[in-house]
Amino acid sequence: MPGKMSVIFETCDLEEASPATVSRCGMIYMESKELGWRPLKDSYLASLPGAVKPEVRQMMDHVIEWLLPPLLKFVMNRCKFMIQTSELHLFQVQTIFILKNPQTKQNQQQAWTPNNLTYPLAIHIDNSQQHSPKLFSFTRLLDAHLDEVREADKPLGPKISEDKLTYLLQYVITFVLPWSLGSTITGASRRMFDQFYRKLLQGKVDGSPKPESFKLTKGMLPPESGLVYDFIYEKETQRWLSWHDIINQERLSIPSDAQV
Repeated sequence: MPGKMSVIFETCDLEEASPATVSRCGMIYMESKELGWRPLKDSYLASLPGAVKPEVRQMMDHVIEWLLPPLLKFVMNRCKFMIQTSELHLFQVQTIFILKNPQTKQNQQQAWTPNNLTYPLAIHIDNSQQHSPKLFSFTRLLDAHLDEVREADKPLGPKISEDKLTYLLQYVITFVLPWSLGSTITGASRRMFDQFYRKLLQGKVDGSPKPESFKLTKGMLPPESGLVYDFIYEKETQRWLSWHDIINQERLSIPSDAQV
């Protein structure tokens, strides 16, 4: 390397850096609070499988930019937290969730319904890691539902049309947002979140018009018979199911003195 050459290393942290490295290198710290969640979003979209064409990535960007800012503002200003969470960590918030076949009864562990709200708990089911819980952020929750997209990216994998992929991604984003941005708020705040989120999805929030690229009509959104938290999207049938419909009731065992 020539003596006049400078090298810049970009790292997520200094956990693996030795004192000698730190003492000999100039450090520039970019505070995550100042960067916000958009760099994470841009990085995630760039890392999607090749089956997700640029037009579809642009659609995802439009939908995320439409939904996230007003939802973050609402959660931070109007909701109360069970665990106080920063705006950045709301985008990164970790939730225990299913990676494969979320709609099958045998993959469900348990659920409880304090104050008439359903709080699903599930475990990651994997042939190589039975009973190994995984923690997922907003983007990883999206990944949890994109198995067929990754399969379509393989040379001999089944192909998926752009139209089908668009609907799939919009359904998944709609399902995932409450379990990331709204996962650490109280039960009363979840009811408020539900009302605001439904208005936002229908384009009825001032300053947040629904983009033309969002294809889900009112009839395709989570049913109004409960909160958005009460339903899971089943890809195979392209419909919303209540958590109660997919949980094996015989396996539910809630102690009478259980507290939330």
